[in-house]
Amino acid sequence: MAPLMTGKEIRQARLERHMTQEFLAGNAGVHRSELSLYENGEIDLSPNKIEKLQGALARAKKHTDKDEKKVRKYYRQIVGITQQSLAQQVSIDPAILSKWENGKIEISKEVYERIYNILNAAYDRTNKSDALWQLELKSDWAKLLERRVENLKRQLQNAQETMTAVFDSCQAEISSLEAQLKNLPQKPTLEERPDE
Repeated sequence: MAPLMTGKEIRQARLERHMTQEFLAGNAGVHRSELSLYENGEIDLSPNKIEKLQGALARAKKHTDKDEKKVRKYYRQIVGITQQSLAQQVSIDPAILSKWENGKIEISKEVYERIYNILNAAYDRTNKSDALWQLELKSDWAKLLERRVENLKRQLQNAQETMTAVFDSCQAEISSLEAQLKNLPQKPTLEERPDE
């Protein structure tokens, strides 16, 4: 069995094969945002999922340019970026981008990486997968729990202060009553009574 690839190694292998994150994730049967988070070192994936990604990469050696060309335009469209906008962000002529999307020309690896970095970031903003939502929900739940703990600590502090005030008040009243008792005239005891 081959050693498990790191996120950086998966990303490098994916880019060398001119595959989008969506294309690789779809072929491996994992969520695209899980792949994105793993590539960026933000999460760990199970060995099973890494093996699936490696298997999809191994099969991609037979991946043809025709398959990649089908994905190019589609990927840009699903994230809602126009050709003009993407070309402007990548700093290339829109006509070059159009020809590349239609498979008429190839572009440099540097431009290719810039295009897919922009598309992947746009995808993250617009199409959060279940895995990403779960991470965010866990984060929100943790925040709610932290707030609840803080509220309980405040309530406990208030209760302690109230109990301290009640205790001090009771102590003061006891002291006052004891002082009054001392000042009251006492009944004479049997020994102090005159003989009858």
